[in-house]
Amino acid sequence: MQAQQLPLALDKTDYVLLGVVRDVPHQNSLRSRFVVEIEAIEALGDVSPLAVQPGDLQRVILSWYGGEPVRPGERWQFTVRLRSPRGFANPGGFDYAGWLFHRQVSATGYIRAKGVNKKLAQTGQYSIDQFRWAVLEKIATLQVNSASKALLAALTVGDKQGLDSETWMQMRLTGTVHLAVVSGLHIGMVAGLGMLLGNFLGRCLTALGAGVSRQQVAVVVGGGLALSYALLAGFGLSTQRALIMLSVFLLATLLKRKLRPELALLWALALIAASDPLAALSSGFWLSFGAVATFLLWFVPRPRASYLRDLCSAQCIIFLPLAGLLSYFQGEISLLSPLVNLLAIPWLGIAVVPLALLGMLFLPLSPALASTVWQVAAWQLEAFAAAMTYLSHYADFFMWSLPAGQGALLSLAMVLAGVLLLMPKGLGLRAMAVVLLLAVALSGQFFLDREGAEKGVVPGEGGFTLAVLDVGQGLSVVATHLGRAVVYDTGPKYSASFNAGSGIIAPYLRSQGVSKLDTLMLSHGDADHVGGTQGLLEHFSPGQILAGQPLELPIHGVEPCSNQQDFLANRETEQSWRRAGVVFEIVYPGPVTAPPKPSDGTSKPEKPLSDNDSSCVLLIHYRGQTILLPGDISDEVEAKLLARAVLPAQIDVLVAPHHGSRTSSSPAFVEHLLPGHVVYAAGFNHHFGHPAKVVAERYRRHGAKAWVTGQAGAIIFTWDGDGQLRVRRWREQARRYWH
Repeated sequence: MQAQQLPLALDKTDYVLLGVVRDVPHQNSLRSRFVVEIEAIEALGDVSPLAVQPGDLQRVILSWYGGEPVRPGERWQFTVRLRSPRGFANPGGFDYAGWLFHRQVSATGYIRAKGVNKKLAQTGQYSIDQFRWAVLEKIATLQVNSASKALLAALTVGDKQGLDSETWMQMRLTGTVHLAVVSGLHIGMVAGLGMLLGNFLGRCLTALGAGVSRQQVAVVVGGGLALSYALLAGFGLSTQRALIMLSVFLLATLLKRKLRPELALLWALALIAASDPLAALSSGFWLSFGAVATFLLWFVPRPRASYLRDLCSAQCIIFLPLAGLLSYFQGEISLLSPLVNLLAIPWLGIAVVPLALLGMLFLPLSPALASTVWQVAAWQLEAFAAAMTYLSHYADFFMWSLPAGQGALLSLAMVLAGVLLLMPKGLGLRAMAVVLLLAVALSGQFFLDREGAEKGVVPGEGGFTLAVLDVGQGLSVVATHLGRAVVYDTGPKYSASFNAGSGIIAPYLRSQGVSKLDTLMLSHGDADHVGGTQGLLEHFSPGQILAGQPLELPIHGVEPCSNQQDFLANRETEQSWRRAGVVFEIVYPGPVTAPPKPSDGTSKPEKPLSDNDSSCVLLIHYRGQTILLPGDISDEVEAKLLARAVLPAQIDVLVAPHHGSRTSSSPAFVEHLLPGHVVYAAGFNHHFGHPAKVVAERYRRHGAKAWVTGQAGAIIFTWDGDGQLRVRRWREQARRYWH
């Protein structure tokens, strides 16, 4: 597979390719994004014709801005610019490069508007994808809101492109995200419905004298429906795992083998590991098998009770083991989820999913009847979405985050407590589970650290961390200490479904055990610095928001930053950081005043600041170390700061102004600061070309060690309690062989 990926040396090179569209295209008002299976490819420009052969690249994901609509199964000729499979590299972040590798995607790219782009034919290939596309087109015509259409599309054909960030946030807060992702739960529900139907059909066939048992018919019908649903839902990795696991159990039943449940689970585990060795790297793998193992451990040794009692006990006993895994992978859990899922799972499983399947069955026969069935399902999903919206307003009170520095240990304790609670009463182990849960609940509590309480020090590990995150061509810097954080800028927004705030910064904060975001500072209003703000606010509520251009932001409660203003919201928060040895200082801009008015018509008012020169400049002190975050200021503002003598000499860490642009980092500025480390927050191989060569050479001549986020991923500076510095490049630290 490594040989079928576009090499980094050929990143941003042009080609003419011939291929067939597969899967379901993702479309919005700006662009369409789709997968193309390559049949032929030819290099253009300076690329050697022998550099890429038709067999070298197998599958690409392309974006087409302002282009024609495409459908699955169509053969096209495109002129494209391809990029090597690559993603952002941040702690807690999504491994996009691994996702591409897992799906055998050779490159990503976009279609060149000036090239030859034409549809050649409609093929008979990918007929299932063509049917899925027809389902989506029909769902789009339903008379319901967009949220219920998106949920219905996710449940029918596994297409989640219509789910916006607000819907995802509401489902995250209520612990119902798994209901919108076709996985083992849905496959199991469909198989169960199929087995009920097959059992009835088998009884009828037996009565007619057929030589098959009702159990055999039930297995065939249940397995067939589950396979059909998995194929129509896109046959994603989660559905593949669920189908393999289900097939082991059904095959044993069909062959009349009395297979012990735990042995069947191990067989499923072995088959999945053999067919998909990378599956164990995903959280879904452990969550799926953890859930099944928990159910087997609880239900197999016990007699069946009523449906309602089994449903309630299932939600209770599944919560603790999965809560431990979820807290490890996500850094937080929703304590509201057991109650919500107690109602949501049977509702969607009994009243919605069957209608979604029935609509797909009716679509080839009667599109009008399919619309009617889906309309009934969509009305229910409209009510479901409204309920999730209501509950999400209060769900913040039920979210629990792991204390800083204790995530892995506490997650393991919760998993172990869940296992102990599943043990038989006679073993006397359940009391130990209660002790473990009490320890987890009291973890990180201030009063438990007697020495720290006497000194007024927050418990936990010492030190201070500053992370310049890899957000592409943009900036986001996070300072953390013992569960508290401040954020400087939120990076760009890439699409309606992905932005740096929710996709990069929030996962990083959770991975660091951050429970309090004390201040969010937005240097100025440029999109590459504030694009992720709304996404971050969906996950964290800052104690204070400061901005260089507050009027440019559609957010309530934003205050203008000034060197006359306190960086932290209150004295208690400030004292907490000061006890750790951290002091924040705003050095620019000055107090916000109205521009002077000309008195006699001859004088001119002061020239208004540009967006970049409105940047807030933040200075951070930690035990003799100095860090400067200057935003996008130009050399003009640099000269003002030098003239006012507000910048210290020989600082330790500098985030280069304006990503290392030629318009900043003047010789006088660099010579005065003499930074030990300079970080360029710039995208990999971006067309802006940051950092500028002349700027990089200027810092190098003065002894600064250079770091570029686009090349190295997140740059993480960690000082211990004595002020000793350790620097990590996350792309190197978290490297996998597909990176």
